[in-house]
Amino acid sequence: MLILLAVEIAIRLAPPEQFIPYDGGLGEHLAIASFLSAIGPADVAFVGSSMTRDGIAPPLVRAQLEPAVGRPVYVANYSASSLVIDETNAIVNYMIRQKATPRLLLCEICPQQLRPSTSFRMGTTAIFWDIEDLIRNLVQNGKASTRALPMFIRRQAGQGWLTLRYRERLRQWSQQLLRLTDKPMVPMLGDYPENWDARTTTSLADPARRDSLVQRWLQRNLRGGRYPKIDPKLVVRLEQTLQLCRQHQIPLVLYEMPLSPALRAKMPPDVYKEFYALVGELAGVYAVPFYRVADLDLSIGDEHFSDVVHMNRRGATLLTHALTQKAILPRLAPQTRADLSTSNSSH
Repeated sequence: MLILLAVEIAIRLAPPEQFIPYDGGLGEHLAIASFLSAIGPADVAFVGSSMTRDGIAPPLVRAQLEPAVGRPVYVANYSASSLVIDETNAIVNYMIRQKATPRLLLCEICPQQLRPSTSFRMGTTAIFWDIEDLIRNLVQNGKASTRALPMFIRRQAGQGWLTLRYRERLRQWSQQLLRLTDKPMVPMLGDYPENWDARTTTSLADPARRDSLVQRWLQRNLRGGRYPKIDPKLVVRLEQTLQLCRQHQIPLVLYEMPLSPALRAKMPPDVYKEFYALVGELAGVYAVPFYRVADLDLSIGDEHFSDVVHMNRRGATLLTHALTQKAILPRLAPQTRADLSTSNSSH
């Protein structure tokens, strides 16, 4: 008992970033909530799926932004595997409750995030719920909401008992001490994506393997040869997110993450036609900028992807630079951008 008490006291006295565990899968989602509550607001925050986790490099944003604003900036990548719009909405709500809203919020929006096959993943959205969220979901979704109860109870227990909340970090420490694993890169603290230095290759170089990977992705995601229609419930969640940001004066940017050209060429054309029309209309209603891949003036090939949907180091570098130049600098360092435009026009 005394040992547990000593560990609890040590965790409470130490810098929180030393104790918050970060791991793949569910651990990513749990870490988002922990970092938001313990570290507080970022200057620039990204929220998205594993495509954003691997495709956005916070240090590269800092390298461009800090000279423009003349001070250190905190850039956090709050992205996790399979994160979709219902969880984005839950994270924004959580940011507001924790008083951790950023100076600029950039949210990934792609057709994959609006499909019914991944809608209402309550096991992860419950990480960000309070009691009112739980009651509302029980009323709206009935018995289906009960599958979120174990995660909700676990999170609530962890609020008062940090040893329980951060217990996974103790396992990670022991593995690092035994040199079984390296210290993880933590994008939520502003680190590069995991294995950044090694992520220079692509699995799409060989045409036969590339075609096989594309077909495998399509088989997992198409239903009866068709891509699932947009889920109206997730459209509601998207609009609620836009409303929240407007109500709480959170500057918001929506951006599309690219797919590899090999996969994009095989996607049914009506998927993107419907997606662009829907998001473009909502972005217009709420006066939120929406950057499609085509708006970023990128020249991207299959060589910029480690697989059919995740960018490698080369691709992430290009995308991060483009989003910073087009979406971030004009909003957080507008005078610098004006000076650059004046300078360019005089030559």
